[in-house]
Amino acid sequence: MLFCFLYLPPEKSVYSDISGINAITSLELVFVLLGDLNTRVGCEQDYILNDSPKYLPRKYNYIEDNFNSQRLSRDHAINTYGRGLLNMCKEFEIHMLNGRSNLDKPGNFTYMGPNGNSVVDYIIVSTNIFDAFCDFQVLNNDESDHFLITCNIKTNTKPAVRDGDVFTRHRFKWNDKNFFKSLFYTDDTHRELEIVAEQIQEYKIDEAVNGLE
Repeated sequence: MLFCFLYLPPEKSVYSDISGINAITSLELVFVLLGDLNTRVGCEQDYILNDSPKYLPRKYNYIEDNFNSQRLSRDHAINTYGRGLLNMCKEFEIHMLNGRSNLDKPGNFTYMGPNGNSVVDYIIVSTNIFDAFCDFQVLNNDESDHFLITCNIKTNTKPAVRDGDVFTRHRFKWNDKNFFKSLFYTDDTHRELEIVAEQIQEYKIDEAVNGLE
């Protein structure tokens, strides 16, 4: 499972770019997208309504989308980013937790600003792990104009057990078969990270960011 924490600049910003999300969703992995996407999707659904291969040629091997959990939202506006995100959800079978749990049935605003309120912060997960996520909610806070979003994840791991002052907890080990270990343990990756580290030390932040693209 790949967790991706994202920030997308507003769509009218000179830094506007959604290529990062496109790259992530093209990976054949189950993943979780979290963050401030500056994306407004209104009340439109992120899955294909009444999906069926009924009218397609028989030779076309089409797998229908059986996801049908409707979402609610107090934000009825939709922007260009939003339409792109909705299409992406339908194409790659990923879905938003916002507006679907009993703790967020109205689909609460995640941002309050001088020009109004909106839903722009999301947790989005792959269809085949969607049921493992529950209790999504938007929490009130005074520290930021964005509200905290949170959810619970159902797992088969054992909780920490206390024996006096000692806690025993199950741990996951990074092994030789791990995909991400083999991805990061390459000469090319080491070289690129060393260059980025040097650029950061020299306060060449723009060059460092561009080097990661």
